[in-house]
Amino acid sequence: MIKGERGFTPLQTLIAHSRTRRFVTGFTLVEVIVALMVILVAATGVLASFIAAKRYTVRANHRIIAMNLARQKLEILRAHMRQDTWDSGNLSVGSYSESLSSESRLINGTRGYQVQAVSDKEYRRVIMNITWDESEL
Repeated sequence: MIKGERGFTPLQTLIAHSRTRRFVTGFTLVEVIVALMVILVAATGVLASFIAAKRYTVRANHRIIAMNLARQKLEILRAHMRQDTWDSGNLSVGSYSESLSSESRLINGTRGYQVQAVSDKEYRRVIMNITWDESEL
């Protein structure tokens, strides 16, 4: 019989090493599952924050587009700002509404404005209201 290290046979040495390795190295299945769950929870949080950031960015872009559409209409109305055409032009007292789908392909909605005569003053007040659909958010 051939003796290996410390007086053990090679088979006894192999069995002894395999027993100690089993308890010393490696991860158990439970540890792996717990680690995967922790990583999954962290990844879900990061993904949710990316989705929320995209939603806020789209909403902010819609507000910028709406502000520019309102500014555009006010510039058109400013061109008609003569007192002799107030009662017959775009600045006559009343409420007006128009669809935005033909003007802006970026948002679908309506642009409405209301013209009011200010008593004892020689100017008109224009109140602009822009609404759009945010269903795709």
